[in-house]
Amino acid sequence: MWAFHPQVLPNYAVHVHTGEPLPAAEAERLRRARTLGQGFRTVEYLAAALLDLGWHSLDPGDQVTDVLAFEAEVLAATGLDSLVPPRYRTTYFAHIFGNGYAAGYYSYLWSEVIAAHAAEWFEAHGGLDFEAGSAFRREILAPGNAVHPMTAIIDFFGGVPPIDALLRRRGLDAAEPGGSGTGGDPAAESTTSAAEAGAVPEVDTSGAGSPDDEDAHHAAPAPRGD
Repeated sequence: MWAFHPQVLPNYAVHVHTGEPLPAAEAERLRRARTLGQGFRTVEYLAAALLDLGWHSLDPGDQVTDVLAFEAEVLAATGLDSLVPPRYRTTYFAHIFGNGYAAGYYSYLWSEVIAAHAAEWFEAHGGLDFEAGSAFRREILAPGNAVHPMTAIIDFFGGVPPIDALLRRRGLDAAEPGGSGTGGDPAAESTTSAAEAGAVPEVDTSGAGSPDDEDAHHAAPAPRGD
């Protein structure tokens, strides 16, 4: 998610002969182009994910004799536009029947909800900032499976990440971060107040160095105990 970040792009997007950096206007055009077709891509993905859940919601002993009719029934119940077919149809949806994804195909998009929320959190705290990165590494990455990942995420951000940042990333929400409401600050949208979630926690930097897509695919937490 960092390839087009303004603090990252100039480090590699340079002319092969002259070393001249990619013009800012061209970089912005590339960033904006990433939202092209996201409405279609999101709907086809959701349709496939809901089809996965439909199959794995059948009760033991249920028999489906007409696969296409079952697909049509599941997809009609979703309210999604029938003009956009699911990314995968049942007869070749190998993810969910042969590769261990059973009822888990949705997790690609759910993980992107968290990633988009994290990206906006970083932007709200200076971009690629050492203290913010160290806090994220310490509280989210370093514990590994010693802490349930969702527990670590909720503790760090002050609540379950909402979908707002994902919609902005995909160009599906006209509202810009900071435009209204909570000001685009994910922590202010969570169950924790902005004041409680607003201060970057103290970071122990002793001995520390720099902080370290399926188909291709923001406020800092308060110190624990506050």
